[in-house]
Amino acid sequence: MITSAGKGPCRFRLTCKGPQGNGSMPHDQNFLEALTESLNRALTRESELTVNPVVKEFFLNLAEDWQFLEPFQKSHRSEDLAYCLAKGGLMKLPDIRGMFENTISLNTMQAGEKAKVIPAKAEAQLDARLLPGQDPSSFRGKVNRQPGNTDRGNQPLSGNFLTHRHAGLPDPPGPLRSTIRRPR
Repeated sequence: MITSAGKGPCRFRLTCKGPQGNGSMPHDQNFLEALTESLNRALTRESELTVNPVVKEFFLNLAEDWQFLEPFQKSHRSEDLAYCLAKGGLMKLPDIRGMFENTISLNTMQAGEKAKVIPAKAEAQLDARLLPGQDPSSFRGKVNRQPGNTDRGNQPLSGNFLTHRHAGLPDPPGPLRSTIRRPR
């Protein structure tokens, strides 16, 4: 598949620190629990669907052969595209849904060294992929601002970028575009 509008990678680390303790005497400042709750909210949050111009054109071209996209082909409305894809079951496919929303994946977690000790520090690294036009700082802020995303001592979890790059939304004029674009 040829792609002309990829997502921008945004990797960041969430860290929380607090008092260490003995597992036989749990306390209300277990920062591993706070981090786990925050990650659960970030990973299960509803994501808003965004239709960028490149994706819209892609599906308009497919609509010539895919009859179930006819309502979208007539209206050119993003809402109709999302409806047609959902009704056809395609929005359940990660490759299709990923064209319309930012994605986030928990890839590493580190905390503690012994099962009987409440850790003093917990850390997680997340890999997000942002659609063109999305701001990495804004996205990370949304993850950090999830309700209840504070440690048990009312201090926010700290987060910092490992890497981030804005995704481009190219409009590739010229011979490449005309070569891959089917005449209507």
